[in-house]
This record gives sequence, C-alpha cells and structure tokens, in this order.
Amino acid sequence: MTTRCPRRSCRFRTSTRASATPSASSRAPRLKIELLHSNDFDLTVEPRQPVGTPEVVYSADQLYLINTKVDVLTVTGDIYGWDNLQRVWPGIRATQDLLPALFR
Repeated sequence: MTTRCPRRSCRFRTSTRASATPSASSRAPRLKIELLHSNDFDLTVEPRQPVGTPEVVYSADQLYLINTKVDVLTVTGDIYGWDNLQRVWPGIRATQDLLPALFR
C-alpha cells in the first residue's frame, strides 16, 4: 500500500492590483497558511478588524501551489505538502567532500 502526500484543491480571487500573468519559473510557488483565532477580531464588522494584535494559532509554511491555472478573476491549483514519512532518510550524508569543515 502506498500513501500519497497531503494535497488539497484551492481557488483564490485575484486582486485588482495583481497580475494574471503566470510566472516563467519552473519551481512551484511557496504557500504559507496561518490560522488566527476569531476572538482576536471584531466579528460585527465586514471586513473583520483585529482587536489588538492577532496571535497565530497554527502556521503551515512548507506548502507549495501546483497544477495552477490563472485567469483574470481567479487562481486555481492544488496545495501540496511534503510527506516526510515517504522521504529517504538521511537525504544527505555528511561526507568529507560535501562538508569539509566537519572533518578538520
């Protein structure tokens, strides 16, 4: 049985200031998601206004946006995270050629 890396589809509205031109880079864009507690915001107004300084409850910063499609109004794609259980360990070995300062 093989397991797959965590993945979830997403859709974002582009802002009027954002460019809808896809990047020429071959690397997947990095994505950071932070969860904030609703007690840190005034929920009676729209858009939500912070009450003091909101505290980050959870942060996921090792995410990538892949399979992206960009148009004038939206950006769609898949949020992809690393599955560390499927990675070869150790990925890099400390050899003298690779890390000579360790072998002085």
